[in-house]
Amino acid sequence: MRQYLPAVAILMLLPAGAAVGASASSNHRSISRRRLATSNPLDLSRGGGVKKIPNASASKTASPPTTKSKESLPDALKDLIEDHPSILDSFRSVFGLYWNHLLPMVAPFLVPVYGVLGLTMLNLLNPNATILKVLIIVGSLTVVMSQLYLVLGTLFFVCFRKQPLLAAQDILKDRIRSGRAIRLPCGSDVFLPRNRRRHKRTGMILFPGALIHHSAYAPIASKLSDKGIPVIVQSLEPTRFVADVKANKNAALLSIAQSGLHEDVDEWVLAGHSAGATTVYNLVTPEMVPACFAKKIVLWGHGRNEFGYKGKSLRESPCQVLVLNASEDGIVNGISPKARQDFENSVPPSSENNANGGKTTYATIKGGNHAGFADYGTQWKDGKRTIPLKKQHSQVVRTTANFVQKPFPKSR
Repeated sequence: MRQYLPAVAILMLLPAGAAVGASASSNHRSISRRRLATSNPLDLSRGGGVKKIPNASASKTASPPTTKSKESLPDALKDLIEDHPSILDSFRSVFGLYWNHLLPMVAPFLVPVYGVLGLTMLNLLNPNATILKVLIIVGSLTVVMSQLYLVLGTLFFVCFRKQPLLAAQDILKDRIRSGRAIRLPCGSDVFLPRNRRRHKRTGMILFPGALIHHSAYAPIASKLSDKGIPVIVQSLEPTRFVADVKANKNAALLSIAQSGLHEDVDEWVLAGHSAGATTVYNLVTPEMVPACFAKKIVLWGHGRNEFGYKGKSLRESPCQVLVLNASEDGIVNGISPKARQDFENSVPPSSENNANGGKTTYATIKGGNHAGFADYGTQWKDGKRTIPLKKQHSQVVRTTANFVQKPFPKSR
């Protein structure tokens, strides 16, 4: 059996070699994305990208992005919406998810197996043939399954992306024309209230669901801005999913800086849909998020923390949490009772405020479904919506706005 050990070692090194290759090309991809951002075609009135606004006063005097040609803006928006990631970009995202979340769960089991195989290759151990055979089979199957996960995950990232429907695109284009929306150099969309002269207000940063283009949230984000809430819909292009908490934090801070709203807004509410809600949940830690982010969070279409850190809990945190789901949400309804209970035990209680003022509010939209929190069409495993999409959007806006604008309770 010893003759198979080199082959097992090569299998073990393949994922690591692929990761090194992905990292080596990251600089080239970053440069390409920066070039795309600085030549953003949506700011057609100034012949280039939306410039970074250093302060709030500058943002109030800067002319909003408009279009001189009715055809050029749709074409420019279409180009960005249909921008697909490279296989390498998708692989790096899947590998990051594997490395940060899946591998730590199986590492306690794999380390002894690979340790024994390594010592055997170095002739430091001499297990009998049966034990060696079992170790080789287990080690090989584990690595093959890991590689299969990476390959299928990469294909999933490329093939199952959700585009915004035309209605959502039209809303975004109309808001940009009227000066009520801006697409930032980083790709995020900012929806502005009618009256921007109010000194202090609460803003919201919305993280989209996995593989969903952030423009699909334009219908809800625009209505929230009509209620006086500035909304940044975070871009996660080109892969449309980022598992790394630090990367998500930095992306949100970059969007705030480029929006010019950091002096107009004194509190930012973090919100997310589906996997974006998981991102928000994981962002709320004292060491990861500035204090202005950690007071309220909004979770749409959410009932478990799929990629959370072991032992992570907001039970005694000062957060006010809104968990807004829909009765026909096939994704959330498919969550096991144990996973749902674990999630409910990890957020502040719903019956009363905890000692730090934290409390969770649960709400359900009757007749709504998972895809109804945006406008991107149908979704696999989702239930059938029994109310019009506009009605679900209106209920999402009303419930979310009431929660966001409600005064924060004092701790006991």
